[in-house]
Amino acid sequence: MERRKRHKDKDVQAATDYALAAGRRLVPVDKSAHAFGKLRCPPQRRRLPERPVLLKRHLGHAAGSGRPCQGDPPLGRQLFAPGHTTEAPMSAEYEFTLKFALPAPAGDPETHLDALFEAGCDDAMVGLGQHGSIGLDFCRHADSAPAALASAIRDVRRAIPRARLIEAAPDLIGLSEIAELLGCSRQNTRKIVTGRRGGFPPPAHTGGHASLWHLVDVLDWAEGEGARPVTAENPRRLYELATASASANASIQYARYGRRRGNAEIPPEAS
Repeated sequence: MERRKRHKDKDVQAATDYALAAGRRLVPVDKSAHAFGKLRCPPQRRRLPERPVLLKRHLGHAAGSGRPCQGDPPLGRQLFAPGHTTEAPMSAEYEFTLKFALPAPAGDPETHLDALFEAGCDDAMVGLGQHGSIGLDFCRHADSAPAALASAIRDVRRAIPRARLIEAAPDLIGLSEIAELLGCSRQNTRKIVTGRRGGFPPPAHTGGHASLWHLVDVLDWAEGEGARPVTAENPRRLYELATASASANASIQYARYGRRRGNAEIPPEAS
């Protein structure tokens, strides 16, 4: 049996042990993710936050209030009860990224962590690396992708009122991401995107040596060619997310430039 890695911070490890004992599973992540791992909930359960500082605060808030943390079953109910569950089916799970410009670029982004947790962003991994901005990798349950994005944006703005949304993902992808998506080599993918055969969509952006495509356009092409995205567990859900993210990003650009010309009002969740 493979030995599970342990975190050097004893508090993080204790929180991880708590989550595993409650039925979560620890999923390894790539080293470039700068994370210990992802804690996944049992089927039809909301996950715990995987960022150590948020995870510790999450469990601390739950312990301090004397109630189970979000995702835990009611007291006395088994996590994996045999047979069917008496609960109504949960909504779908959507994984996406939102990047915001902070209202005080010179401030410390970590000062917003508690507010983000309290506002409902405990289902996100928070990235603080880029100066003046904050990124959140969400894994959110919702009835639809647009509803998932809209609720996440509202939660962030409740925590950071003047935060400005600058990008939603998944949307723009490059040649390497297309190759990974289709399960092709980079060389073969280059032939596909530059050739006339197959009617591959034109890039949304070309500059220097790199071109970018809208993921939704690539998925449309792949469906027409009968090619199933090999990296997508649920291609239809990925398509829904890509469409919602592209729409949000278009609204961001329209809000930035269209408003100056007195055009129609932009939906508040995307401005």
